[in-house]
Amino acid sequence: MRFAVASLLALAIATVATPASAHRCAVGSIEVPPARIDAILQEPDVNRQIDLMAGLGNYWMVHCASGRQNARPAVVREIARLLAAPETRFLAATMLVDVGHNLKRVRPDLEVALTDERARHERALRANFPWVPNHHRLTALECVERKLLSGEIDQELCGGVLGARGRDGLPTVEWELQ
Repeated sequence: MRFAVASLLALAIATVATPASAHRCAVGSIEVPPARIDAILQEPDVNRQIDLMAGLGNYWMVHCASGRQNARPAVVREIARLLAAPETRFLAATMLVDVGHNLKRVRPDLEVALTDERARHERALRANFPWVPNHHRLTALECVERKLLSGEIDQELCGGVLGARGRDGLPTVEWELQ
């Protein structure tokens, strides 16, 4: 549960750290060095990991939609590495749903993450019966899978991912509080 909260908090923190004057999008290519992803995945302190995820999410979201859609294959593959860890999957999905043609680069990582997340969800269902646990990570991954297969964002399935953003496309604190 605390990892789910960590994913949501990463998006919320990114908003708090972004001044209102910075809500114009950044033009230029997006660069996500492997070391940045390594730092997130290897960080043992959950609070520090949240900070690192918030920074990456903020960096991604301040770029223009066209830049995110046209992210280079190397950038998309680096973001896909975040699918390896359950606590970073929601953040990865919020970023990957923006990617256009190069989304196909995430297929192997996405399939592994979906298999793992479905197994986690099944275990949680059995352990918590009759209550249904939150499955926002699974839904977020299924959102990316649907976009990968159809080329379009399913507004209903992707509601949680899209709801993590405000009208201007930036993450919002209000989403977490609802």
